[in-house]
Amino acid sequence: MRKLTEKEIRDFINEWTWCTLVGVNEGLPYAVEVTYATDGEYIYAGSRPGGVMFNSFKKNNNIMIKICDADKAYPTWKAAAIKGKVEYLTEREEVFKVMRMVAKVRGLKEDHFYRVAEYILKYPGGSSLFKVKLDNLSGVASH
Repeated sequence: MRKLTEKEIRDFINEWTWCTLVGVNEGLPYAVEVTYATDGEYIYAGSRPGGVMFNSFKKNNNIMIKICDADKAYPTWKAAAIKGKVEYLTEREEVFKVMRMVAKVRGLKEDHFYRVAEYILKYPGGSSLFKVKLDNLSGVASH
């Protein structure tokens, strides 16, 4: 096992599209898997409006995001971790920008997630889309 360099971690974050969000719910760890996008400065993701993760981050905005890749036989693998604070997105322009970014990394039409963006912006409990600054990174690989 070896540590990844910061460049390797950032490259891995840029090439992957799926992550695990880890938070704390009622004193216990809680995790969900979601798609994400990044602009190199922040990683953007979200959870179900009003869901367990959403409510957990409203109470405690500390987060760890895990991005992992491994083959089924396990001889090669790579993992990155991002630790930080959830910052919810509330501006319409920023929410739509992130939805376009997610559509792009998923190979979909730019407007594919526009209805989701509208729903997020209208949710009475507030936006469930957030960003985390990419400044506390770590990573390891099999070789």
